[in-house]
Amino acid sequence: MSNAQTPETITIGELRAAHATGGVSAVSVVGDAGAFLVKIEGANGRTVYLSKARDPQPRRFMSFTAALSTLLSAGISQGKFDATNWDPDLRIKEPGNRGRSQALREAHAAAAALRAKRRPARTHV
Repeated sequence: MSNAQTPETITIGELRAAHATGGVSAVSVVGDAGAFLVKIEGANGRTVYLSKARDPQPRRFMSFTAALSTLLSAGISQGKFDATNWDPDLRIKEPGNRGRSQALREAHAAAAALRAKRRPARTHV
């Protein structure tokens, strides 16, 4: 995908609504460097890409399975795929969830240690 222009995008909620009303004519999962994008062709001839709810950029899926799962959750069970421009060597090596989950574990451990420090010593009377 060219970085020169930002393509039009829709959210998963908008995709569900369009699909439910017959506004989607075709869906494709397409490779783009080290990720996959979901390309939607509308019944009106317009082509858009799936985005996150709060980000107008096309949503980049690190695996084909994640893209497929998202489409299934929107009620779409048929489509095409094109891995022509997918290069697995360009994939991000460190998935974001691993870094976040480690940070959360460390934050919980620090909070527990802080609570333990603040807790008054128990005395048996």
